[in-house]
Amino acid sequence: MVNLKQILRLSLLFLLLMVSFTVDANSGESIISLRLQETSWPPKGISMRYNVIRDTGISSVGREKKGNTGGAKKLKLKGQQEYILLDIDPVSLKGKIITGAVLHVRSFSPEKAPLMRVGVSSVASPWEEGGGMFWYLPKTGSSCFNQAFFKKSNWAYPGSSFMDVVFGKGNTIWKFAEASKPDADGWQSFAIDPDVVSARVANLSYGFSLSDEVGSEWGCKDRMFNYSLFPNRLLYSRENSKKKPWIEIWTHGEDNVPPEPINSLEFSNAALAPGQVLIKWETPVDLGGGKTLGFNVKYEIEGEIKIVPRYLIPMARSAGEEVVMHLQDLPFKPGQYIDLIISPVDSAGNIGASFKKRIKTAQDQKSVPDFESGIKPFSPVSVLPNVNGLKISVVDLLDKIDPVTGKMIPLQTKGYKKGNHLFDAAKKK
Repeated sequence: MVNLKQILRLSLLFLLLMVSFTVDANSGESIISLRLQETSWPPKGISMRYNVIRDTGISSVGREKKGNTGGAKKLKLKGQQEYILLDIDPVSLKGKIITGAVLHVRSFSPEKAPLMRVGVSSVASPWEEGGGMFWYLPKTGSSCFNQAFFKKSNWAYPGSSFMDVVFGKGNTIWKFAEASKPDADGWQSFAIDPDVVSARVANLSYGFSLSDEVGSEWGCKDRMFNYSLFPNRLLYSRENSKKKPWIEIWTHGEDNVPPEPINSLEFSNAALAPGQVLIKWETPVDLGGGKTLGFNVKYEIEGEIKIVPRYLIPMARSAGEEVVMHLQDLPFKPGQYIDLIISPVDSAGNIGASFKKRIKTAQDQKSVPDFESGIKPFSPVSVLPNVNGLKISVVDLLDKIDPVTGKMIPLQTKGYKKGNHLFDAAKKK
């Protein structure tokens, strides 16, 4: 009989081999060919170490929404409650083709709550590390869940939160990966999607956001069910010189050729709120070895040029595929003409030629015209009809009456209860 070890060996062999079926044109017989599958790890090229130069903790819980842990010795990932922001200096990576990346962190809780599966996202808004050494202490100007700069500016539109500029929202990109088991010193590592790193190199992102993609855990041992609600997965921050996180990044070759320019765009303002506009264009080709990854967008009004916030700008798609940008939350007037300026950006940070076109925002919606209905309310009388001593009146369902004083809310004309658009007290009709 085949034992478990043999089964595992056979399974591994199957995963390493690429099986292809072809048909012989002469005999018509099926031919099975086997070839080694090209591995994706380790990535092509050489790797370099990039230290984390700023990091902070963000919480979505209660009072913690107003503070961060930018100066603390440790940071925390916790289900859908607590997140980490971090950054590197990407200058030396410009012009290089990134093939892979791994984030190395040292767990503060390797036995009790190690990392298991971690999501890493681009960030569509600037942020401030802050210097709070105590847990989520509010500080004006520091980033927190509620605002990018507390009491100064929002993450995106008014009322937005941190979750509007990460993990798919605000035109961000992200992926998750399984973390390695902690080593003897508590170090763990997990992969970062190369595009997420490239977005930072190309200034299409303001750093990296980490999330705990597992959250609560459960298990069964000796017929006992164990449940752990959002365990605290603690990590050492950059404040610890020998324990601070760092990113290992692989590069293979260079790309110093900018993407091809955008040739045309279409815009529409139909059925949109006043001042908004919808814009579409095709992703241009990049011939430098990398790929078109995103765009820089500006607009010009009366000679003044301003930058469109990153959360409104779409990431690129495959060459030739259409992208859509909905311009909103900007101080555009209804029916206003705007000169839009779009530049493609590739994964190595090269910026293509600008394309400029005049567009027009949506106008005010047409209001319903006033007209005379020809219907007049019934005239009031001095006395209300009564039933068994109770005075009777009929009012509209949208009318309100103070139950204590009997006054109308809002106040109506004198005699309204005795004659209005529904009720004729004189005729008891």
